[in-house]
Amino acid sequence: MTKDPAITAIQAPPGLAALEAELAARDRTIAALLETIEARFEVDSDLAVTVRMAGLEGIVSRRTQELAHQKAELERTLADLQRTQAQLLQAQKLEAVGQLAAGVAHEINTPMQYIGDNTRFLEKAFIELTSILDQLDLSTIAEPSVRRLRMLRERVPRAVAGTIEGVESVARIVQAMKEFSHTGACELSPCDLNHCVTTAIDVARNEWKYVADLALDLAADLPLVPGMQRDLNQALLNIIVNAAHAVGERGAAGGAGKGTIAVRTWADASWVHIAIADNGPGIPEAILDRLFDPFFTTKPVGKGTGQGLAITRAIVVDKHRGQLAVVSPWPAASAPDHAGACFTIRLPRGAQGVPGSTDV
Repeated sequence: MTKDPAITAIQAPPGLAALEAELAARDRTIAALLETIEARFEVDSDLAVTVRMAGLEGIVSRRTQELAHQKAELERTLADLQRTQAQLLQAQKLEAVGQLAAGVAHEINTPMQYIGDNTRFLEKAFIELTSILDQLDLSTIAEPSVRRLRMLRERVPRAVAGTIEGVESVARIVQAMKEFSHTGACELSPCDLNHCVTTAIDVARNEWKYVADLALDLAADLPLVPGMQRDLNQALLNIIVNAAHAVGERGAAGGAGKGTIAVRTWADASWVHIAIADNGPGIPEAILDRLFDPFFTTKPVGKGTGQGLAITRAIVVDKHRGQLAVVSPWPAASAPDHAGACFTIRLPRGAQGVPGSTDV
């Protein structure tokens, strides 16, 4: 069966084959151009460099973020290690001080007991002698000897009383050293903060007695707080020693006379407070935020390690769930040209919330 010529003309219009050939040639040209572009793209064309740089920037950005995260983790780890090292160093220091204090207390206590007992005996003996002397007729004694007897009768009791006072002072210091160096229990027990304050003051006496007058205002009805007495002694000692050094700087700067260290305790419904203030040069505002950082110190090399206040904060805040704050300048500083500083410790009255405690 033969095709109808009219139908053939409709199905294949004139020039179709030429058009198809032209389209095929164009497709080949486009393909060749694409191959050329791809080849040039692969041979470091500007576009390729731009695309690769964009990719590298993304990689670098992601890597930078990862490194920043790793750095932050390392900084936190380093801070933890520094705190641990500070606590270990302090523990070693306390152990050494404890061993030394135990030996010193043993060596001092016995001779001081002899001195105290003998002095009290002399006090009683002198009273008896004066009673006998009162019964004698002094008119038969030469006037210079009478004057001498009267002088001795006046001065000997004062000398004996001063000796007894000195012996009692040494006994208090030795007892404070024994309490301060005692390892103590790691559990909470009722603590008398007034006693902790006086213990720390006695131990630090050599630091403050030459540069400051001490003003004590201890609440008579201060309640006991749950705590670890050895650690609280250490925290108070650190602040008192810092206050003594600050007042010493005041004297070195030309301040007239001794400075003042004021210690006050009081309580409210929830907290027991201890405030330790001085009228030294104060603390610059720029370093207030760093004051409790481990190893931060403004003292010259060899004068301080930067551990005292960091350990104090760890004891008050971490171990006892208390609060530690500092105000400088201290508004109550006695000298207008010295700003002063006031550290305040607040400890919870109850054991609730304190680590290692149980409510009873």
